[in-house]
Amino acid sequence: MTLYVKDAKIYLKKYLPVSKIENFRNINNGESISYRYLLRDSSKKQALIILESWGLNNDVLERMEQIRPIVLLNNSGYSVNLDSSLFYGGTSQAEVRELYNKSGEAYFSVIQHGFSDIKGIAQYKKIAGYNTIALQSFSGFYSNGYHFRKSSGFNQIKEFLFFKNESAINYNNHYISVNDEAVFDYGFKQLRKENKAFLYILTINSHLPFHTQNGKSELESQYNRIKEQFAYLAVLLKKYPVDKLVIVGDHPPPFLTESEKSHYSSQFVPALIVERKPVKTISVKSAYSTQSKPSFVDGDLTFRRN
Repeated sequence: MTLYVKDAKIYLKKYLPVSKIENFRNINNGESISYRYLLRDSSKKQALIILESWGLNNDVLERMEQIRPIVLLNNSGYSVNLDSSLFYGGTSQAEVRELYNKSGEAYFSVIQHGFSDIKGIAQYKKIAGYNTIALQSFSGFYSNGYHFRKSSGFNQIKEFLFFKNESAINYNNHYISVNDEAVFDYGFKQLRKENKAFLYILTINSHLPFHTQNGKSELESQYNRIKEQFAYLAVLLKKYPVDKLVIVGDHPPPFLTESEKSHYSSQFVPALIVERKPVKTISVKSAYSTQSKPSFVDGDLTFRRN
């Protein structure tokens, strides 16, 4: 009941049009992570993942260990770069931060008005000829998420009702959902089928309160769950190549104790930018003169060094 009263207070307020709401101001007044790395990118297969409660770990060794499977993709045809972003608020604020480069109440403005009076990244991608796809492992009822994505310009929207027969139910927290990995799998397979597509995934399995694993603390269990997700994504990226993938945290995990909170930055969330390396081409003459063995790539006559 308390949840519905809280939602009622949010939605009864009168919100300004999105254009009148302040832009998100990142480090040095820059754009959001997705706007910086994806908005003007013209590669054909793009993906954005907002990873629930993925915070910037203050211990650099722990930070790198968690994302190690992704970093190792540098040896598998990708370039991997690390970045970080300022954050304000919760997941709803993170969604408008990344999809509209807006701050504050823009999420609720879109829901209240049923549209945005300015274009967000999904609308820009649609105009550029991309199929826009939004996926999540939990119900689109939460925070009117389905309505928000529909109003934001996504052509295809799939959530728990679609995935529940394709994957086991997840029990990491109180949210009714499937494993986020099932959504990753479906999304990357869809990208492979598309000529041009922009894929957006919002995760939930790492949300707090998090059920502990094998006697470990909530802090360690939640950290390990995100590590598992990165390991799964690394395998998928080798199997179903993506031109550009951006992964960014929505906010740090909101632990209750100061001891737990101290493990994460209170100002920044991490980001990973994974980009497929271009195939290096050389002439046939050069290939044989250096005694390199020619190989065909994607059925064309492009050579690369082996």
